[in-house]
Amino acid sequence: MVAVGSVAGTALGADPYADSVVGYTSGSLMSAGYDASSVALGSPERFTGEGLFPSAVTPFNPAFLATEIVAIGAGGSLTLGFDEPIVNDALNPFGLDLILFGNSFFADRSYPSGIATGTFGPFASASLAVSANGSEWFTLPGSIGGRFPTLGYSDLSDPYASAPGLVPRPPQTAPRPPS
Repeated sequence: MVAVGSVAGTALGADPYADSVVGYTSGSLMSAGYDASSVALGSPERFTGEGLFPSAVTPFNPAFLATEIVAIGAGGSLTLGFDEPIVNDALNPFGLDLILFGNSFFADRSYPSGIATGTFGPFASASLAVSANGSEWFTLPGSIGGRFPTLGYSDLSDPYASAPGLVPRPPQTAPRPPS
């Protein structure tokens, strides 16, 4: 199962986020209630768990509510549209031109210090394809491995912050995976 919170690409226009759901098939073997495909639109979730376990989204604390992520089960698919084109920009940090925000996370080998040991999450064997015209599709190399957990704010020093930060982190500066 793949859980997607939002998708962003390097855009030439107003915002880099997905603007429309073109199609969605939930697939099988997914958690009930995580089928609202519209949550994949717009900016990724930055503060999760309101009313249950409120906290900032960090590489150690991913978005987890059904109102924040959509699941794509086995055999499922999610097709999103962008109002602006996604461009191949050599200046993007780590070469990331298209980012899939999900709910993968780093394990903390020294809780609560925030020392990552590895990435966990539901990104099993998914693939990502892009199209400029909706009929010719190109599968991007590699598989979706969830190696870039979402970091909602760039001004937080606590990997388990229970309050939102003041500076939302831009999507093109996703945190690097542990070495």
